Amino acid sequence: MPTVGFIGLGVMGQPIALNLARAGVPLAVWNRTAARCEPLRQAGARVAASPAEVFGAASTVILMLLDEAAHDGVLARGTPEFAARVAGRTLVNMGTFEPAWSAALAEDVRAAGGWYVEAPVSGSRGPAEAGQLVCMLAGEPAGVEAVRQLLRPACREAFVCGAVPAALVLKLAVNAYLIGMVTALAESAHFAQRHGIELDLLRAVLDAGPMASQVSRMKMAKLASRDFDVQASIADVLKNSRLVAGAARARGVALPLVDACEALYAETLALGAAKLDMAAVVQALEARSAALAPRPAEGPRVAARALDVPPRAQASRYPAEFAARLAGREKRALGDFFGLKNFGVNLTRLPPGAASSIHHRHTRQDEFVYVLQGYPTLCTDAGERLLAPGDCAGFPAEGQAHHLVNRSGAEVLYLEVGDRSPGDEGLYPHDDLRARLGDDGGWRFTHKDGSPY
Repeated sequence: MPTVGFIGLGVMGQPIALNLARAGVPLAVWNRTAARCEPLRQAGARVAASPAEVFGAASTVILMLLDEAAHDGVLARGTPEFAARVAGRTLVNMGTFEPAWSAALAEDVRAAGGWYVEAPVSGSRGPAEAGQLVCMLAGEPAGVEAVRQLLRPACREAFVCGAVPAALVLKLAVNAYLIGMVTALAESAHFAQRHGIELDLLRAVLDAGPMASQVSRMKMAKLASRDFDVQASIADVLKNSRLVAGAARARGVALPLVDACEALYAETLALGAAKLDMAAVVQALEARSAALAPRPAEGPRVAARALDVPPRAQASRYPAEFAARLAGREKRALGDFFGLKNFGVNLTRLPPGAASSIHHRHTRQDEFVYVLQGYPTLCTDAGERLLAPGDCAGFPAEGQAHHLVNRSGAEVLYLEVGDRSPGDEGLYPHDDLRARLGDDGGWRFTHKDGSPY
């Protein structure tokens, strides 16, 4: 059997390569951290001194690397060496990356005279060690079949998905389900524990019921024992959450649950848990709960939980006939809460059907909006655009008139920031309304002809 190259011996790559070696596949391996190669050496693999040596020894090279940059570096992509490495060889990408990046790499490999097969897998370290991964394959049929046979010692099942990047798109769909499921399990455990329920009891009930799975049993055991030894790391799950969210946004697909999970894994990473198992996302939930606890009175206000700031008593400062059009809108004046004088910051909530303001622009004030939750529609002079969590928008003075409207079925939460430039005016192109900022910081509303309401 010809030698097969394997580059990338991390949490997943090492057990996959070991299963191939133990099945008699002749391997040439390389890893940036050389110590990860030692078990492969003991299993009979040849340990190469460089990626170039692997490509020189093998006609098929499997890559299981951290990110796109690592792949491009190993392949010498963008240099004359790239063609020398891939020409006449089959490149097998087992990692999870942006589908568009994979499709572009496939074109580059094909142009250089090589073949490219996507082979992402579903499963974590445990299934990888047991040779029980599920593989998704995409590429030219002949290459896909050869790779399917090659990976039999590592994968209990393999599914042919069609042309690149179909396998990676399917893998992202699988990950969306996995991430949501494990995060919900962590939330269930956190809820039970905070109500005095023993996690071993919760675990027993879940294991006995119809929702039990290999994943739920494994992750619930980790939550009950606080054993976060890595199977799938927080850093890797956050990366995958972002890949799913990015691919969804590129196609105009709403995935609010993935957006919420992405935020939680980012918070867990910030807590220093990057290398812990994904079940450690419970730490972010614990941190959020701690932030909800009552706090002793302090001196001057320097920090607060935004949702603890009371909503503005006057829901709208517009004249009554216009204020009625903003029914349901809720503003928390965070800037006023801290006594800020030069600019304002509002945390604004829009229930379904509510609007942010009357369509307007400012003559002197710059405005900025950052979406925290939900999917508002931004309406401007140029048209409409659906915004998502993490999106932002900016409106310089004398720019386009604008407003937000929530046409979704769930509430929207966003931050708005604006300066308090003296002499600023609000102009309303669709309504008989004009506003001017007074010296006292309050708005004065009139008809366009200057007559008062």
